Amino acid sequence: DQGDADAQHDLGAAYELGRGVPQDFTQAMAWYRQAADQGHAEAQFNLGNMYRRAYGVPQDFTQAVAWYRQAADQGDASAQFSLGLAYATGEGVRQDDAQAVAWFRQAADQGHAASREQYDQMREDFEQ
Repeated sequence: DQGDADAQHDLGAAYELGRGVPQDFTQAMAWYRQAADQGHAEAQFNLGNMYRRAYGVPQDFTQAVAWYRQAADQGDASAQFSLGLAYATGEGVRQDDAQAVAWFRQAADQGHAASREQYDQMREDFEQ
């Protein structure tokens, strides 16, 4: 039974942060997953963070990257930044500076400040 993805995401965030409910990462994961399965980009990004940080699940960089990619492909700048970091560090994917730069640039083009810094730094490193 599919519910309102925005409401499911918001419940996930409430459980993750303990806002108005006791903090419960397992509940957060469940609500984020329901929203993410409906294509909710922010919920997909948050699921990626939960896997990366081992909140409510064992740490799994490959799963984190898979969720980041789904959100990034929808234009979520934070997910694009996180995907860039994954490629820069090789967490969950084969390390690939060209991919990192490409993802940082996409996020930077949307005004994501940390991505702009990473993009500029990596371009500078390439030019040296």
